[in-house]
Amino acid sequence: MKKFALFTLALFVTGAVMAQTNSFPLNGGVGIGTLTPENGVKLDVNGFGTIGTSGSARIYLGTLNTSTAFIQSRNLSINQKLVFYGSSYNFDIGNVGIGITDPTEKLSVNGKIRAKEIKVEITGWPDYVFKPDYKNLSLFSIEQFIKTNGHLPGIPSAESIEKEGIDLGDMNKKLLQKIEELTLHLIQQEKEIAKLKKKTEKL
Repeated sequence: MKKFALFTLALFVTGAVMAQTNSFPLNGGVGIGTLTPENGVKLDVNGFGTIGTSGSARIYLGTLNTSTAFIQSRNLSINQKLVFYGSSYNFDIGNVGIGITDPTEKLSVNGKIRAKEIKVEITGWPDYVFKPDYKNLSLFSIEQFIKTNGHLPGIPSAESIEKEGIDLGDMNKKLLQKIEELTLHLIQQEKEIAKLKKKTEKL
């Protein structure tokens, strides 16, 4: 009877060990769904899991395939470092804050951003300035507007920018519009100078 009980216990322990898929070593990384967590990783999750309770603070972790991982969350606030390794990622996140706990935009950064290239998708590029029916303000009208308002027409004031910030795409359009309008004024002045030269030569 004792031999049978010991045999049954041995089978139970062996089955439990063989079925074990988690690793909680005293030293090194913790593996969930894997007995061999990646070297140097504190937590290695093989499969799909969640962190937190249901609601805006919940984060979903998992893998779509061997080369693609994803994180899904309604709101994610990053005050330290968030590093990802691999070839591609999919993100399903509401508002992301880096250095800020209550982001109100898709990405809010409290600090400097460094990038090799930034591409902004915008519509309504102001080439309409060169169309024949475009009414360009005269330099006299622009001068009067500047005296009254302290900034160029169509350009936000310093107070507005300090309060609300700048939309890079929209501001690039406005600045290009002013450059194109100024170019038209220069062309017109060049024509008038040429006319005056001809009149002077005749005299």
